[in-house]
Amino acid sequence: VHEAGNHETVWKKVAYMLWGIADKNETYFTAAVNGFEDFYGTMRSDGTFKGEHKKGDGGNYGISSGNEVGQAMVVMAIILHNQGIDVRKEYPKIEMFVRWASKNYKDPEKSGLAIDGSVSNNHLQFMSDDPQEKNTLGWMFLWDQVFGTNYSKDFDVYEKVRSLVTFGITSPEMIIINKSQ
Repeated sequence: VHEAGNHETVWKKVAYMLWGIADKNETYFTAAVNGFEDFYGTMRSDGTFKGEHKKGDGGNYGISSGNEVGQAMVVMAIILHNQGIDVRKEYPKIEMFVRWASKNYKDPEKSGLAIDGSVSNNHLQFMSDDPQEKNTLGWMFLWDQVFGTNYSKDFDVYEKVRSLVTFGITSPEMIIINKSQ
């Protein structure tokens, strides 16, 4: 049974994927890939998430929770890439999300999703000097490192914003990727 794709359930899929690989457990890995594809199915053609990127004043609307889902999807896409799957070809909406985020985080008001600073889900706290652990821009820096893109080039922001604390990564910019592996 798969839950609706949102910021509260996406981390279970990441954990299944990591456990499936670490334990060579096909059941967990397959469940993770199915969950990833379910979430992928909730993405619009521009890479935004139907269940998270909404206008309005609901508790789960806006950029911040969508950023958290996007972060997890990017992390899973990188894991799948390292398992030999061409995610840029098979799942192009993931990169569309990275592109959308890179463009819209520069001027979030233009997106129509950052309504006002008083609504916690819309105040872009992942770009502050004290971002939430699971809600930073570290995934964008990591995407650039893995795929040789430059979506994060305009984000010269706080060191904490570049981290992926959940995965023990303090600076994705420093990860060295051996292209020959």
